[in-house]
Amino acid sequence: PFDNEKVRQAVALAIDRATIRDIAYAGTGELGKIEMPTGSPWYDDEGIFAAEQDVEKAKALLAEAGYADGLTVEYLGLPQYPELLKTGQVLREQLKAIGIDMTINPVDVSVWYDAFVNSTYQITSAYQERSIDPDNFYSLVIKTGGPVNTVKYSNPEVDALIDEAAALVDMDARKEIYRKIRAIVTEDAPLVFAHYETVNY
Repeated sequence: PFDNEKVRQAVALAIDRATIRDIAYAGTGELGKIEMPTGSPWYDDEGIFAAEQDVEKAKALLAEAGYADGLTVEYLGLPQYPELLKTGQVLREQLKAIGIDMTINPVDVSVWYDAFVNSTYQITSAYQERSIDPDNFYSLVIKTGGPVNTVKYSNPEVDALIDEAAALVDMDARKEIYRKIRAIVTEDAPLVFAHYETVNY
């Protein structure tokens, strides 16, 4: 069902990030709205899709996608990472509100990794740590054929913008392009940012 953009958008709008933070991460860290944390000079949440939960809009999108009576999906869970498994448990309850019945299939990390890298899963939670520069994320995770593009997202317009931003050195010019990229990618919703973990050294 996630080949349908409206289903992905519905899931994005159903998510309440604060509840994920409070339950899965014991209230620590911050809400993850984009690929960067708030302390980054690259942080910019202007114009992103599904920045706030909207259950009614999510229900409407699911109906437009042809799932007015709901649907069932499988979440690949990782018991070895309790916070990711709890994220799935919270998400399961949130998706019920829009008519999605999400079952959780807990698997060993090796089984999960094989499904993740081969894109043979429906929905799961994963960590990303590519947050030094937006290009670390977009070129690897979002660009068509990117080495960590496990959602198989492909948008030629986004690819061109990623290349354009990577070729520039002026930070303000790059920021403007990444704002355009985020607006497109968050609305296409190939993945949804939920939480930004704060690690102290």
